Amino acid sequence: MTKAEFYESTGFGLYGFKIKNHSGYAAEGQDIVCAAISANTDLVMSLLEEAFGAEIEVDVNQKAAEVSCFVLHSDIDISKKDIINRVLDVFYRELCELSQQYPQNINCKIIRKEGLSC
Repeated sequence: MTKAEFYESTGFGLYGFKIKNHSGYAAEGQDIVCAAISANTDLVMSLLEEAFGAEIEVDVNQKAAEVSCFVLHSDIDISKKDIINRVLDVFYRELCELSQQYPQNINCKIIRKEGLSC
């Protein structure tokens, strides 16, 4: 089962995510749940970095089937912070919708932390 964790701080809002494990829906190359997760993840990381100019830290571990993406949010103006929060919120809701359709294959949660740190 894929586990999607989204990170939120009281001082910034949503600032990152970690997605780990295979969904187990089907064999590699035929897994539509995995394909949906991967496509959405790649799109969100591209949007954050290339379209909205956010500085992000990405770690991909293919052997462990894990990807994490965190916004490095020192010196981010309020309008960019709003956009980042909206993009990550839409991504979270999209994966939650997928988890409602495939509850045996993906689980989503938000981890809340105090303060502003990543």
